[in-house]
Amino acid sequence: SDTQMDANSQAQSLAITGGQGEFAFHDLANGEYSLSTTATDTYTSTGKTVRAGQEAVKLHVVGSYPISVYGQVTDWEGKPLSNIEIASTGRREPVISDRYGNYQFEFTVRNDRGYSIKFSADGYRDHKVALNSRDWSKQKQVERDVVMEPMNVLASVTGTVRSKNGEPIEGEQVYLQSATKKYRATTDEKGFFKLEEVETEVNYALWLMPKGPYQKYRKNYLMVPQNGVSGIDITLDPVGVGSLSGIMMDMNGNAIADFDLFVRSDSSRQRLQVTSDSGGEFEIENVPQGKIRFETGSFPRFGVSGIHLAEGEHRDVDLIFDKGNYSLAGQVKDDTGRSLGGATITVSGIVREDGLLYASLRRTVTNEQGRFQVTGMGEGTHELITSLTGFEASIQEHNVGDGMGSTSAEVEIILKALDE
Repeated sequence: SDTQMDANSQAQSLAITGGQGEFAFHDLANGEYSLSTTATDTYTSTGKTVRAGQEAVKLHVVGSYPISVYGQVTDWEGKPLSNIEIASTGRREPVISDRYGNYQFEFTVRNDRGYSIKFSADGYRDHKVALNSRDWSKQKQVERDVVMEPMNVLASVTGTVRSKNGEPIEGEQVYLQSATKKYRATTDEKGFFKLEEVETEVNYALWLMPKGPYQKYRKNYLMVPQNGVSGIDITLDPVGVGSLSGIMMDMNGNAIADFDLFVRSDSSRQRLQVTSDSGGEFEIENVPQGKIRFETGSFPRFGVSGIHLAEGEHRDVDLIFDKGNYSLAGQVKDDTGRSLGGATITVSGIVREDGLLYASLRRTVTNEQGRFQVTGMGEGTHELITSLTGFEASIQEHNVGDGMGSTSAEVEIILKALDE
């Protein structure tokens, strides 16, 4: 194809590509040039700014074709649908299907782009069809028949949830979910559930995350026809259980008495509670097998994870928490020395030991003088994240406890204002 070059619209040179698409311009003055193609109608022109010299340039031309897209729009029963609006990327004006549901339109496509055709009408869900170069590579007429799904067709889904021995399970949440919709129902004393006003659609997933000692349940690819689905029988398999015991202590090995924790397993939605006795000891039975996590329910947050419990197993674990008599105080300022009130200070600590992870999280806010204080901390390295609207966040590490008897530390945090 023809390839032309001009500099500041003052001069223009023309070159013709050879058999391998190569081209060259010679004896050019120094300066920047605009390089463009004058390819045939089959290709989309492209341009590039270059500088004279020994620079090698590659120009990429893209195939561009007029194509025709046609087809018929029907409902689920095969009835033609008229007055369906069909719009496409790459085309300004939509078209409307005729009385027989037929449609046809033309527009120009490029081989390096994909296109989407959208079918819309009141009372029906939008339907989208994707096109790319594979669709028009062999012939320039693309046929796409479309079935529109009505929006106002509602149905019900019913069933029963039972244990493996056939007893009904009350109070479980049953979910029915698609890519765009989610329904929920609760089982009654007979284990019965009813999901109402469900839009008919394919590829629903029916699932439960039982709150009782049962395994998760999921059924994919459930189709809900216009007359609904009834009599679904869900049997929940029991989760194997084990037991845990141990002692709760601070970073110095001192027992923590009367401390409340929640226990979770990744195999169950159950959340069990356990409290240490006067000596910091605890014991809990019927813990669902799986990956176990101990955690507090409020700030400051403490957590212990990395515990694996098998069915019928008893494990003895020591739970170490980032608690102690150390404190961290300080002041937050901007880079001009002005005190910053209202800044959020988040303090976290992580310790890994014998395959377990011990984590802590504390949070406070600076006062009008920009000061803050965090107390009751254990010894060791902690990360401080300081944030305030209009400033860059600050991330620092501080070693709480200097090993020389000091129980408090003072820090200064400088925040840099964001560029407006």
